[in-house]
Amino acid sequence: MYPYIYSLSTVGIIKHYIHDYHFHNKRTDIIGPNGVGKSVLADLLQLIFIFDPNLIRFGTDGVNKEKREIRTLPYKSRYAYAFINIEAKQGLFLTLGVQINSQHGKVLTPFLITREADFEQRSDDVFFTKEKLLYATDFIVENVITGLDELSDHISENFELKLNIFRTKEEINRYYKALYQKEILPLDLSQDKSLRAYAKVIQSFSKVKTLNLGGENVSKNLKEFLFEETDSDIKNQFESNKNKFEKFLDDYRQLDEDISILSEKQKYLQESTALFKEYQEKNRRYLGATVNVLGQTAKHLANQIRQLEIDDQKEQKRKDIKHNRLLLIANAKGIIDKTLHKIKDQEEQLESSRNLMNELNDVNEQLDVLQAFELPPLTEGWSNFVIEQEDTIPSVSEVCRDIKHKMPFFSRYESMEHLLYQRTSQQESLEALKNEVVEKKKTVNKLLELLAGKNDSSVISWFLKQGKNLSAEQIQAILHFAVLPVSQPDEDTGNRQYLDMDSFIDDFEFIPSKKGGWLKLGALREYVPFTEDAVLIKNADATDVSIGLLRKRLESDLSILESKLEAIRCVQDGGEIDKELVPENIDVQIIESTVVKAIHKALFYIKKMPAIERGLMGKCNSLQQKIISLKQELDVSGATMEDIRQQLVKKREKWNNRNNLCGKTEVQYKADVKTAELALLQISKDMQDTTEKLSENRSDLENYIRVYANLFEEEPQITEGACDDLQHLSSDYKNAQEAYKRHYITTSAHFQETKDGKNADVQMEITSLSLSFAVLERALLGNRVKATDDIVEALKEANASRSSMADGVSDEMLKVFNLTVTRYDLYKSQIQRINSFFVDRKISGHFYFKVDFEENKVISIEHVKDIAVEMRIALMKGALGVTESIVSFIENSFNNKLNLKTRIPFEDLLNPKTYFELSARLTDEFGVEVPGSTGETYSAIALLGIARLSLSQKEQRKGLRFLILEELGSLDNTNFNTFPAIAEEFQYQIITMAPHSFNIGFSDHWYAHHLIKGISDKNINYFPSSSFFKTPLGNESLSIYLKRQRNELAGAKSFE
Repeated sequence: MYPYIYSLSTVGIIKHYIHDYHFHNKRTDIIGPNGVGKSVLADLLQLIFIFDPNLIRFGTDGVNKEKREIRTLPYKSRYAYAFINIEAKQGLFLTLGVQINSQHGKVLTPFLITREADFEQRSDDVFFTKEKLLYATDFIVENVITGLDELSDHISENFELKLNIFRTKEEINRYYKALYQKEILPLDLSQDKSLRAYAKVIQSFSKVKTLNLGGENVSKNLKEFLFEETDSDIKNQFESNKNKFEKFLDDYRQLDEDISILSEKQKYLQESTALFKEYQEKNRRYLGATVNVLGQTAKHLANQIRQLEIDDQKEQKRKDIKHNRLLLIANAKGIIDKTLHKIKDQEEQLESSRNLMNELNDVNEQLDVLQAFELPPLTEGWSNFVIEQEDTIPSVSEVCRDIKHKMPFFSRYESMEHLLYQRTSQQESLEALKNEVVEKKKTVNKLLELLAGKNDSSVISWFLKQGKNLSAEQIQAILHFAVLPVSQPDEDTGNRQYLDMDSFIDDFEFIPSKKGGWLKLGALREYVPFTEDAVLIKNADATDVSIGLLRKRLESDLSILESKLEAIRCVQDGGEIDKELVPENIDVQIIESTVVKAIHKALFYIKKMPAIERGLMGKCNSLQQKIISLKQELDVSGATMEDIRQQLVKKREKWNNRNNLCGKTEVQYKADVKTAELALLQISKDMQDTTEKLSENRSDLENYIRVYANLFEEEPQITEGACDDLQHLSSDYKNAQEAYKRHYITTSAHFQETKDGKNADVQMEITSLSLSFAVLERALLGNRVKATDDIVEALKEANASRSSMADGVSDEMLKVFNLTVTRYDLYKSQIQRINSFFVDRKISGHFYFKVDFEENKVISIEHVKDIAVEMRIALMKGALGVTESIVSFIENSFNNKLNLKTRIPFEDLLNPKTYFELSARLTDEFGVEVPGSTGETYSAIALLGIARLSLSQKEQRKGLRFLILEELGSLDNTNFNTFPAIAEEFQYQIITMAPHSFNIGFSDHWYAHHLIKGISDKNINYFPSSSFFKTPLGNESLSIYLKRQRNELAGAKSFE
């Protein structure tokens, strides 16, 4: 029995969070008390096949309606999944499922898992074997319930299967068609009719509310379940024909009114014709005279243009003569400019000669200074000194000055080495002196700090506190080491010595000298100079006055040291020497480094002196040659430079006079050319104006000729001599035009088609004053009536056309009513086929089931046939003046014929389901109706669903067939036993939803899953569920049973 549902798995579904339910190929029981989600499984089986929210109906409503919405099925997750593994053929499987989204919008997305990506191929390659079956935990990706795209990658990578996703209606239809072709589905659900039928059958199996075989809505419920047709096509066809018919009625009423209006139009149009002819004749005379005047004016303008062309040629010739003379003057000015430039060059050369003479005098003066300067004698040390080349050599006077300033150094020092040695020595002496003063200053400052009591760990502090009965030499030593600490200092204090006072007193050994003495410090001897300050602290009991005097003495010494340090810095910076503070053997002039550079430069100049003299001599000779050459180039005789300059001045004045004369002549000729150009410009303007006038005249002439020819179909004549009086002709023409215009406007305003500017063509004629009679006639009569004489004949043709249209409309209306009758007969035939299905099929082995088709007792389908015939007769008799609508006409006809108190809406009259009622009943073998038990009613529902599905198929095909039997708690074993028999006969899987299991049936074994409510979370059932392989005699754990089956199968294959 293939295909069949092998298992159902849920992922993230409320109650069934992560669950797998194996299905028996004949019967599977879902067992549990209320609230454990039995009906949720029934809903999921519906959602796996039906994705249109408009077709989905849940079998049982919860306490809170919101909980029964599709989007509430996912629990604590955005996504949830439900899928079934289907064994399509023995050992070959595929997986159908649906993703449920908890967010608003698109909540259902179907998917299909196959071995190959091309799920539409005809071969079995899309199926996979049992080893590849997927279950709920396989849909968890890293402990997360993911979206379809991530899930697809996960399944592909880990299980080598393909997850196909269907999001659009087109993709879902492909999915349905592929399942139908592979005989997974018994119906092609890509067809809307089949999809609705399948949805209702599944819902009927789960005891959906829409199918209730009892109560006042039984007829409505049965109609909705058994018939997919909405009958909207009948109403749509009527609406289309109704509009045509009602338009025809309106046109017919309008026709009578049009006859009288056309007669009135004929009168107005005839009057317009007479006025139009008079207006045309006067217009012809006026246009002919206008053409004659325009023609003569064109000839006059053409003569003016020819005369202007002659004047233009004369003036152009006069301009060309003056222009040629200007060219000759320009050539002459070029010669004059060239000559004046030459004179200017000669004057510049003369000026250059003057400059050269001045430069020559300057060179001679430098030679005189150089020859008069006496170079200092240089010792051998200075003569042999190698010096660097200077970049530039200044003037001779500057060279001599620099040498003279540096002469004392050449006599004071034997050589540059001697000078540099002296400079370095005195720099070192000054630096040593400065360091000595700085150290003394530090010592004095330190001693002042100690005397102020700022440090009690120094030698002087120790002495002032403890140094009693010390000798004069020891006191001198104490002052010498006053600032040293008396204990070992830290290494980071900067002190490198300290004085151990006990050793110092005990081991004191001093050898006096003239101004001090030598103190023994172990193997070291240190000189201690005597100071008068020792007298002030000759003993440790010295008074504050003595210490104060010592401090003043020290502060005085500090001031002297500051002055001496400033004097040293001044000398190092090249300032004057203070002989009282700095030794006298310091040469201040060599301290600065610039002095050394200056001495270098002076030595370079001394050695370069012969070369400088040679250079000046050469330059003197060169300047003399240039002066001689420039005099020759001037080509002007003269004894002196002044004579030459006077000659050049006279020559320049002569050529300037010639240039002025050319300029005056040029101005006059340019004025003549300008006058000629203005004359030519005026002629050109007159030519342009006249040409434009002629062009406008000819354009007007052509327009009037064209208008004349178009109006009167002949060419106008242009004559010589006097023209007709245009003013008089224009007055006659305008009067006739005004009369025609008034009547034209009156006629236009009189009729509905043209009044108030409704007709754009007529309004344009009035606005532009064209006033075409043909446009007015066409606007009033339309395209069908071309002339006023055709009005009567046109009306006769219209009447005949409307009569023919009435026949056509009546035929269309008959088709609409015939469609209602045909559909009625189809429904009746369908009920007969369903009843045929139940022949010889007993419910509970005793009762027969039948659906009764009863005609409406108030309104019969025969009345529809009659009213259609009556309407046709009314139309054919020409009873078309009725003012009521077609809907009212038909509704009134029914009411009058049947004497109804309440008007039946027209939509109900068109609906074939109005004319019959359906009911269902159980009877015994004698045809007596019996109430039936709950189980028998359930059996009837199941059989009706099976019949419905069978009749929806065009042919018997394989496909999934299953019965969902929900809410079976009130059934006993006897009532339940009817369902296995039905399933066995029609090859259906049974899926029951009940509080307990029924240990009877056609099968000797089945599966049962006991749902147990969770403890930690009441919305997640215990997992895994308590599932059993059941027989009438006992139970076995389903997992153990399935494992044993796999082992037996493997053993059988191994044995083979």
